[in-house]
Amino acid sequence: MTFELAMKTGRRIARVNPFSPPGSGKILSLADVCAAVPPKGERYLGVCDVALSRLLGTEGRSQDFSPGFFPLHPWMRQRWEAVRDNFLSERIPGLPSLLEYGDYYFVRDGNHRVSAARCHEIEYLNAEVTLLEAPVRLWLFMDRGDIPLLRAKAAFEAASGALSILGDDLFSARRPRTYEILQHSILVAHRDYFRKVRGREAEPRELVLDWNDELYSKIIEFIKREALSSLFPGQGATDIFCLIMEDWGKLAPNTWFDEAYREFLSRAGRHTFLRRFLSQVQAFGKSLARSASEERDYFLLDSSLLRYRPQAEIPAGKAPWYRFLEAQFFGPHFRYLRARLGRLPRIDELAASWYDDLFLPVLREYQRLGLSIDFSSFYMGLMRVWGRRVLKKKAPIGIEEAIGAYIGRSRP
Repeated sequence: MTFELAMKTGRRIARVNPFSPPGSGKILSLADVCAAVPPKGERYLGVCDVALSRLLGTEGRSQDFSPGFFPLHPWMRQRWEAVRDNFLSERIPGLPSLLEYGDYYFVRDGNHRVSAARCHEIEYLNAEVTLLEAPVRLWLFMDRGDIPLLRAKAAFEAASGALSILGDDLFSARRPRTYEILQHSILVAHRDYFRKVRGREAEPRELVLDWNDELYSKIIEFIKREALSSLFPGQGATDIFCLIMEDWGKLAPNTWFDEAYREFLSRAGRHTFLRRFLSQVQAFGKSLARSASEERDYFLLDSSLLRYRPQAEIPAGKAPWYRFLEAQFFGPHFRYLRARLGRLPRIDELAASWYDDLFLPVLREYQRLGLSIDFSSFYMGLMRVWGRRVLKKKAPIGIEEAIGAYIGRSRP
């Protein structure tokens, strides 16, 4: 990658869009992170092999790089190109120095080397690593606009200890207010419930475990099973849990959960389009900084595809390929399955239907035909032609007919 292309990419990312949080166009600063949630100590880990997909920011050069570590200023050209050339030919002595905080990394020394590595899609890098002992974990795709969320997460952990007791992976929150609602749910509402049911006070760890068993895990499983994330793009399962809890609390005492859920979904559905539009604008801005491997991880995580289809084949492609699959999975295919079932599909039903009935048959037919075009381009082109044919005919058409129409259209 040339410096001009790297800087152009960085500036496009830094501009993002008018709906993005303030400051989100620059790479995450460790100083901002530590100011919000100070580390509890530090220790030297030595030389480690670091996955660059877990690199979030820099200690002191946040104004010079965009998310993704693309350079932002013309005056950086000479230094960046010299470091890139020497780095790629392995002529730079010593190793970059990184700081690990919350399971992710920040560059202390060697920003240009890391930038060159990221711009050339190098996945791993040897580096000297110093661990900063953080009270909570950070998360993939975190940026400067997420600092309030980090502060709220740390406050929740300090008050409840739930992240340590249950595991950070059980929580998927993207709103600071979510952690305030969780804290009230555990330390106030569930403590009162426990006292009434058990006739005694709960120990802190016991309280958190009982809250998870009696309430949280059940509703989170329901949210995932019903694929509610497709109606609330940009929000995690824990955010949706808290939205349901807020609505449930407004209803009459002793209202059953199914009644609360139907009422919640009825009100939320009135604003789905606006929520979806604003979230998609923000998501697009953030997606510009993600590599192909990051986009692949994001799609597989969001769709739960490997959970329900562990042997699923997803041929490799560039970042837009995985964004296309994400949009198709939670967009037209979700709407198709909802119409077919007459209800919201469960996430396992959605994954099975998309992969078994659509993606895999197309992949097998592509392999049978032995086409020279790469599969990602073939699939995206086919889906566009298929959609136009369906609209024109006002009736479904089969995969073989759609492929025949697409191949015929593509021939000179």
